[in-house]
Amino acid sequence: MKRKAILKRFINIKNTRASVSIMLSVLMLPVYTFAGVIVDGARISSAKQMVSGAGELAMNSALSSYDDVLKSVYGLFAMSQTQEELEENLTAYFNDTLDNSSINESGDENTRNYLNSIRSIFSDPENMNFDNLVNVSTESFAASGVEGAVLANPVVMKNQIIEYMKYLGPVSIGKGFIAKLGVLKDFNKQSNVVEKKVSYEEKINDIQNTCNSIYLSINSYKTLLNGRSSFDTSQIKNDIERVRKIYMEVSEYLIMLNSALLQINDISSSDSFNGIIRDEALKNNCSEFDYIRDSLGSFISFDINGSGGYTINDTQFMSEYNYFDTLPLSDENDIEYVYKLNQQLISEVSSYNVVYTLLENYEKYYNKLSHEERNTLSKEYDFYMQYRSGIENHIHNAHNIRGQWEDNIRSYSSEASDILNGWYETSDNAVKYLKEASASLSDLISKTDEVKRSGEEWNNSISELSDGDIKSSMKSEYESTAKSLNKDDILALKAAVDDNLSGFENLRDSIVNITFKGQSIYNHFDYVSEYSDSDISYNVCNESQVYGEAQNIMNKHFHTNGDIQDVNCKEIGSGYAFYDYLSQICANTETQTCNEENNNNFKNTLNSLGKSKNINETDLSGANSDNISDQINQDTVDLIQALSHADMTSDSYSVSNPESNDEDKMLDNQQGIMESTSDFLTNIGDLALKAAGDGMDKIYLTEYITEMFSCYTSDKQCEGKSIKTIQPETLSGVQISPENNVFYKSEAEYILWGNDEMKKNHQYTNALLFGTRFVLNNIYAFTDAEIKSSSLAAATAIAGWTGFGVPIVRTVIIMSLSLAESVIDVNQLLDGGAVPVYKTRATWNMKPSGMINMIKNNGTELAEMAAKKTGEKIDDVFGKLDKLANDETDKITSTVHEYIDQTSQQVADEAVNAIMTPIDDAVSGIINYSDEVITQEHIQKIISDKLNIAAGSNDGDDIASIARNYAVELANEKISEISQIIYNQYRTVADGAKEKTDEIRSRTTDEIRKIIDPFTEKINARVDEYSDKIKQQVSQGILKSGDKAKEYACDMVTKYITGASTALTEKMNTKSEISFQKADKSTMGKTVTLTYQEYLKIFIMLNSLSENKETAMLSRISTLIHINMNSGMNNIVINDMVYQKPESFDIAKTYTMVKVNASANIRTWFMGVLIPDYNMNPDGSVSYKYDYSNLGKKDKNIIYKSVLSY
Repeated sequence: MKRKAILKRFINIKNTRASVSIMLSVLMLPVYTFAGVIVDGARISSAKQMVSGAGELAMNSALSSYDDVLKSVYGLFAMSQTQEELEENLTAYFNDTLDNSSINESGDENTRNYLNSIRSIFSDPENMNFDNLVNVSTESFAASGVEGAVLANPVVMKNQIIEYMKYLGPVSIGKGFIAKLGVLKDFNKQSNVVEKKVSYEEKINDIQNTCNSIYLSINSYKTLLNGRSSFDTSQIKNDIERVRKIYMEVSEYLIMLNSALLQINDISSSDSFNGIIRDEALKNNCSEFDYIRDSLGSFISFDINGSGGYTINDTQFMSEYNYFDTLPLSDENDIEYVYKLNQQLISEVSSYNVVYTLLENYEKYYNKLSHEERNTLSKEYDFYMQYRSGIENHIHNAHNIRGQWEDNIRSYSSEASDILNGWYETSDNAVKYLKEASASLSDLISKTDEVKRSGEEWNNSISELSDGDIKSSMKSEYESTAKSLNKDDILALKAAVDDNLSGFENLRDSIVNITFKGQSIYNHFDYVSEYSDSDISYNVCNESQVYGEAQNIMNKHFHTNGDIQDVNCKEIGSGYAFYDYLSQICANTETQTCNEENNNNFKNTLNSLGKSKNINETDLSGANSDNISDQINQDTVDLIQALSHADMTSDSYSVSNPESNDEDKMLDNQQGIMESTSDFLTNIGDLALKAAGDGMDKIYLTEYITEMFSCYTSDKQCEGKSIKTIQPETLSGVQISPENNVFYKSEAEYILWGNDEMKKNHQYTNALLFGTRFVLNNIYAFTDAEIKSSSLAAATAIAGWTGFGVPIVRTVIIMSLSLAESVIDVNQLLDGGAVPVYKTRATWNMKPSGMINMIKNNGTELAEMAAKKTGEKIDDVFGKLDKLANDETDKITSTVHEYIDQTSQQVADEAVNAIMTPIDDAVSGIINYSDEVITQEHIQKIISDKLNIAAGSNDGDDIASIARNYAVELANEKISEISQIIYNQYRTVADGAKEKTDEIRSRTTDEIRKIIDPFTEKINARVDEYSDKIKQQVSQGILKSGDKAKEYACDMVTKYITGASTALTEKMNTKSEISFQKADKSTMGKTVTLTYQEYLKIFIMLNSLSENKETAMLSRISTLIHINMNSGMNNIVINDMVYQKPESFDIAKTYTMVKVNASANIRTWFMGVLIPDYNMNPDGSVSYKYDYSNLGKKDKNIIYKSVLSY
C-alpha cells in the first residue's frame, strides 16, 4: 500500500513538470517591474539632489564674487558681476556640476582612484562607463539678480548696515553716548515748562494791557467829572431854557427874512421898457432922450429958480422916496423899512422901478451926447443922478438889514448849539470812557479764566518734571509769578460802571432829542441856507406880528422830548477793591527806576547779539562745492527714489532774525524758535529708552552714518579743554578725506536733511543746533538767581516798577540772553569744541555779574563784553576713558576722580543757586506789591515755603540732592535774619519810596547774599565728604573689575549722572555702598558735554524714529556711496593694503540676491512609467505634477527654481 501510494504521488509529480518555472515567471514579472521602478525612482531622486546641489553651488559662487572695495570700505556685500557675466559664469558652474563625465578629467586624484578600483571588479573593465551614473543633462539654465534686491533698496541697505554694526557697533558707540542720551530724558518736559511759562506771561501781559485800558478809561471819566461823585443836571435844564429863548429869536429872524426879503431883487433895466421908450419917441416924433427927459419930469418935477437952483415939485414918487430917505433904521423899524421897500419893488410898474429904469436910460443916452450938449445939461444930469444913487442906497440898506438877520440867525443858532454841544460832549465822552471800561472789564473777566487755565497748565508741566534743582526753581518761579484776579471785585466795579453808563446814555439821548424843525440843536445847522425858501413864509410887516408868528413856530417845531432826568452817578474809586488794585499795578507803569534809554539799548544789543546770523559761516574750503545732482545722473536718482517707496522731499529748519527791537516781535521770534525746535526734538526724551530697549537698530544706523561718513567737524577732536586736528577714519579703517569722500565734511548733514545744495544742509544743521542750545540755555537761564535778578532790573526800568508787564519784558530779556549764549555755543561746537548740556554759573558765557550797575551806565557795553568771554570748559570723561586701556587702572581711577571733583564743585555752586533763586523770587514779589500789608512773620512764612519748594520731594542719595538739601537746612537756620532784611526794605517802599523799588530790591538781594555766600564753604565740605566716599567706591570697583575696569568706570559715571545701574555695577558694588537711585539728572547733566558730532547723532537718531525719514536717509546713504565709489575712493588703504575702486559702479544694480531657473532631463532605464515631475519652487518648497502625456516615455523633466542672498 505504501509503495502504491508513493508511486502514485511520483506519477502525479511527473505529470506536473515545468509548472514551477511557469509560476516563477509569473511571479518575477511584477518583481522585476517593481525593481525597475525603484531603481529609476532612486535615479530620479538622485538627479533631483544633483540639480539642487548644482543650483546652490552656482548661486554661492555668484555671491562669493562680491565687490571687494564696497565690502572693505562700507562693510556691504553686493555682487560685482554684470548681468551677462553672472549668467555666463553660473551656467558653466551648473553644467560642470551635473556633468559627471568630467570627473575623471577634472576631479581630484582620490576620486579617480576609487572609480578605477570599482571598474576592475567587472569582467570587461575597459568597457565599463562611470562617466554619468545618473545620466542627467541640462535642458535650460537662467540666472540673474533679483529685481529690487539691490543696495539702493532701503530695506536691503538697512539690513546689511545692522548686520555690520552688530559686530562693530558696541565697540564704536561706547557707553558714554548712551549715558548722555539719558541726561536729555526730561528735555521735552523742561522745554514744555518754559513754553507754558511764556504762554502764561503773554496772557498776563495781555491782562496788563487790559488793566491799563480800564484804568485809563475810568480815570479819564473821573477827570471829566472833575472829581464829582454825582452829576447835577440843573445847569443843563437852565441852559436848555436859554436855548429855547435863543431859538425864539431865531424863529423871529427866520420869519422876517422870509416875509420881507423873500422876493427882493436888484433893480435892473427892462428890455421891454426900453422898447416902450423907442415906440413912444417915434410916436411923439421926438428923440428917445427927449422922451426920457419928459417922462422923468412927471416923477421928479423941478423948476430952475433965479439963482440957478432947483425947486422940487411934490409927486407920488417923491413922497415915497422921502419916506425911505427919512425913516431912521433901527431894530424896531427894520422890518417895516424892508417890508415897504419890498412892496415897492415887487412890481415892475411901481414908481421905484419906472424911475430907476428911466434914470439908467437917461445916463446911457446922456453919455452919447456931444461935449457941448452934456455941458448944457450937466446940472440936470447931476440932479437926476443923485436920485438914482438914493434909490440904490435904499436897496443897499435893505440888503444890509437882511444880511444882519442872516448873521443873527447863524450866530444865535450857533450859540445854542455850543451850549448843548458842551453837554453832549460831556455826556458822550462819559459814555465813551464808561463803555471802554465796561468792555475792557468784560474782556478781563474772560481773560482771567484763560490766565487761570494757563497758570494751571504751567503748574502741571512743572509737576511732570523729575525732582531736582530745575523743578524746584521752576516751582518757585511759578509761586512768585502766578497771579490771580478776584472776579467778584471785577464784577462789582463793572456793575458801577454799567450803572453810570446807563445814566449818561440817557442824558446824551435827551440832548440829542432837543430839536428844531427835526434837526438836533446840539449839532450846528445852517437854517438860513435850508429854510430861507422853506414853508416858513409869513406876511408880516411889524414886530408884534413877528413875535406872534414866532410863538407858533416854536410850538410847532421846537421839541425837548420831556424833562431832563438827573444822573445819579456812583463814585468809581477807592471804594472798589479792584480799582484800588488797578491803582497799584497801573498808576506807576511809567515810573522808571533808572535810565530807560540805556536799558532799551541793553535789550536791543542782546537782541542783536542773539541773532542766528552771528553764527560763523561753515568753512568748506577744500571740499567739493558741487550740488549732489552734479555728481549723479538723474536716471540713478530716479531708480533710488523708486526703490524707497517713501516721500523723498528734503527737510529744512530755519530761524528768523527780525530787525525790530519791539518786545512783542522779539517774543514772537523767540517763541517761534522754541516751538519749531521742540517740534523737531519731540521724541528726544525717548532716545535713552530706545537705546536701552528695542532701539539698538536705530543707534546702529545712527552710528554707521556718523562714523562711516564725514561731517563738518570730522577732522576735529575735543580733548578736555583743547581741540586737535585729526585724520578721521571709517569704522573699517579707511581715511575720511577729500580724496575718498566727494562731499567731504558735508555727508552726514546731507543724509540728515537731503537738500541738493550742501551749504543749505549746513545752514539747517546750524539752525537746529542754535534752536536746541536756545531751549537748553533757557532751562538754565530761567532758574539762575543772578540772571533773573539782573533781567528783572532791566525789565523794571523798561516796563515800570509794577504791573503785569514786567514779567514778559523780563522773559524777553532772559531769552535774549539765551539766544546770545546759544550763538557762542554753536560757534564753539562748529570749532570742534564741546558744550555742557545744561549750563552752570561757571560755564555760562553771558555772565550777568555786575549787570544792575552797568545797566545804569551802558547796557550795550555790558552785553558786548559778556559775548566775548568764554565760560569754563568741561572735560568729556567718557572721551578720556575711551582712550585708556583696561589695564591702566590708575589712569582710569584718576580720570573718574577728576570728574567727580569737577562735578562736586559745580554741585556746590548750584546748591547755593537753588536756595537763592526762590529767596530772590520772594523778594521781588514782596517789594513789588508793597501796597499790601505784610508782617515780618508773613515774610518768614513766605521764605520758609520757598525753601521747602527748593528742597522738593527729592530724598535721593545723589550728591546734588544732598548738597541742595543741606543748603536749604543752612538757609532755614538764617530765615529769621533773612526775613528781617526783607521786611525792613519792604517798609521803605511801603512808606513812599516806590520810585526806588529797583534800587531797594537790589540792595535787599545783596544783603541776603552776604548771609548765603558763606554757605558755599560749608556745602563744599559736605560735598567733599560725600565725594570721597564715591571715589573710594569707584576705586574698589575698578580694582575688582579686572579686564572690565574701563567698562565699569563708564557704567559708574553713567550711574553717577543718571542713577541707572548695570549688571556690572550691581555685581561690583555692595548693598551698603552709595546707590544713586534717585540721582538728579538735570544737575548731573551740567557736567556732561556734547560735541557737534554728538548733536548730529541725536538729530539723525530722531529722524530714524520716523519710518519715512529713516527710509529717506537710507536712500541718501545709497546716493553718497554711489558718488564716492565713482568719483571718490582714490586713496583706499586698509592695513597697508591698497584697494582699487571698480571702473564703474551703479548702486541701483548692486544685487545682493541671485535667482536661478533651471531645467534638467533624466532618461529612465526601465520602460516609461508614470512618475510625477519634480518642481522645486523659489521659496524652497517642492511640488509634484503628473503629466499623463509622457506615459510610456523614458525622459523625465526636473525643474529647479531658487534664490539666495547675503
